[in-house]
Amino acid sequence: MRTVSQPDRRPEHRPDEWPDRSVVAVGRLVDVLRRRDPVDRLRAAHLLEVVSRRRPDLLGTHVPTLLAVAVEDPDLVLPILQVLPRLEIRPVDRDAVESGVRRWHDHEDAAVRVCVDVVLIAMGRTDDPGAGS
Repeated sequence: MRTVSQPDRRPEHRPDEWPDRSVVAVGRLVDVLRRRDPVDRLRAAHLLEVVSRRRPDLLGTHVPTLLAVAVEDPDLVLPILQVLPRLEIRPVDRDAVESGVRRWHDHEDAAVRVCVDVVLIAMGRTDDPGAGS
């Protein structure tokens, strides 16, 4: 039996070109932070905190969104502040992060105040953590 050899017309896909599932999952978790349900938002924030311990590189591009969400929802301030010191914050976001974090320096919750100091120290933004406004 004679076979006809035809060129393979399927696109060539290499594994390194496939989207990383974890990148997609983190994007979805960040999207959940915008939902109306406070329980969903809090769970997503806590999961992002867990992700930041193992793969902080996945969250770097989401820093502006994380800060905006923390400003909108006081319940998310602590888990988001716990994430920030682990991230490589892009130079373009550094000033916004500093001013955003300093707004919580006088927070009623001592844990939030400590996290603010940790973020500022991790960013190298202050020698005296109590120097914030």
